Formats: sequence, structure tokens, C-alpha cells
Amino acid sequence: MGLRRRYRLIDLDRLCWRLRTDRLDDLRKNLAASLEERIRRAEAKREPCWTESLAVGSQGFVERIKPLVLSRRDTEIVQSVDENYWTLQETAIPYGPKTHLRNSPKTSD
Repeated sequence: MGLRRRYRLIDLDRLCWRLRTDRLDDLRKNLAASLEERIRRAEAKREPCWTESLAVGSQGFVERIKPLVLSRRDTEIVQSVDENYWTLQETAIPYGPKTHLRNSPKTSD
């Protein structure tokens, strides 16, 4: 975390501020220890806000990142339910009768 400069979408200053530390090395060590502990206890699970988003952070951060993200689909900024963070997500593509998309009939050979 934070070692790769290219394509990095983590607001490290904000993350350090939220975790009340000034040292990025301490943050890396704590993250590694926390992940190891969660894996050891079989508590590592998928969290949609992280796995389905292009960026996660403050509203200002996500707004600054949006024009920098290259995507084949439109993107939208979504505020979390508890209003503590915002995410940049690709806009969902509707599927079904309203879009005139449907499954093609199967053919038998």
C-alpha cells in the first residue's frame, strides 16, 4: 500500500489523518498485521464498497479522481448510507424489457 505511485487512487494524507498517524510506515505495518489477523481468524470477506468501486474516499477526493479514470462506461459518485465516505462507481447497465435486450433463443443443431 502506497509503494506504487502509478495509478494509485489512495489519498494517503487523508488515510493517515483518519488513522491518527503521521508515519506511512506505521500505517503499512498495522495494515499488514490487521490483514494477517483477519485471515488467521477466517474473517477476511469481500466488502462491496472496496471491490466494486473505482475509488473510495471523501467527496472531494472522489470528485478529483473521477475525471482521471478512464472507463468504457459512465461513472457516478455515490454517497454511503452512513454518509462517512463516497465511492466512484461505473454506472450500472440496465438489462431487460425496458432496454430491449433479451436472451436469444437457443437453437438446436
